[in-house]
Amino acid sequence: ENKDWLCRNCNNLVSSDLTTCPHCNADKPEENNEPTPEGINEVVERDNYTNATPRPKAKYIFREAVLVNVAGSRNVADKCIEYDVEKMVMVSTDKDVNPTNIMGCTKRLTENYVQSMGLAMEQGSKAGKTKFVTTRFGNVLGSNGSVIPLFKEQIENGGPVTVTHPEIIRYFMLIPEAVSLVLQAGAYANGGEIFILDMGSPVKISELAENLIRLSGYEPYTEMPIEFTGLRPGEKLYEEKLMDEEGLKTTPNRLIHIGAPVPFDTDRFLLQLQELMHACHENREDIAQLVLDMVPTYHPADERNSEKSGS
Repeated sequence: ENKDWLCRNCNNLVSSDLTTCPHCNADKPEENNEPTPEGINEVVERDNYTNATPRPKAKYIFREAVLVNVAGSRNVADKCIEYDVEKMVMVSTDKDVNPTNIMGCTKRLTENYVQSMGLAMEQGSKAGKTKFVTTRFGNVLGSNGSVIPLFKEQIENGGPVTVTHPEIIRYFMLIPEAVSLVLQAGAYANGGEIFILDMGSPVKISELAENLIRLSGYEPYTEMPIEFTGLRPGEKLYEEKLMDEEGLKTTPNRLIHIGAPVPFDTDRFLLQLQELMHACHENREDIAQLVLDMVPTYHPADERNSEKSGS
């Protein structure tokens, strides 16, 4: 069976029909046993880097998630320092608070990296003047991966509309709101803050589906079925916006709050990050475990959902 192959030079997947990578012109290796995303049963098709659970057999997805989210953000941060950029606003996610999946873990590492760089410059151990800040919020309606386009497509195709769990809730905001609040947070920033954007009240996804079905001219369940498919690996019933230790302060904008970063050993973190990067480039088996060692707030989704539901 022909399978797409992974270019070891640029880390891109290449069609099985090609013997040379179109991205960097590297030749296909003689032997390649890399699993493709289709071969990972811990991954949801629409969210390859979001819902992989931290297990060794999800190595491929963990590797790509680290390279995209952590290494990619690190490269941007390093260039900001190199070229004396005044401020860098790192757009994070509520999924990195007590994370239960790969996206949350890698976003937590990214937050820690920009915090480490900011502290190093404050303490004079690293030259530079860039101020690093983080914005943290939930889902943006209409963005890539948003649930609304998926629901619309399912309704147009006659259903069923798929929801993972009857009780699952999420925070939402519109694209203009998200952009405006991120820009304002950048203007307020002095360096080192975590800006928590007020997402309003959480929305039950099943009710969102029901309302969208009614707006499309159908009656939920009778004329348009809703199918509950079960929580995906690494998926929470409820998202959290900050950890207890971070606290919360106000700003002139009532929709923007400031959380205090939780202190950690930055020297140890940077050494662990270096080892993680080596592991990714060598495609080692211990990538998942290295990530977990660096994110002590990780909890399996089943455990976290039980805590939040009180069971």
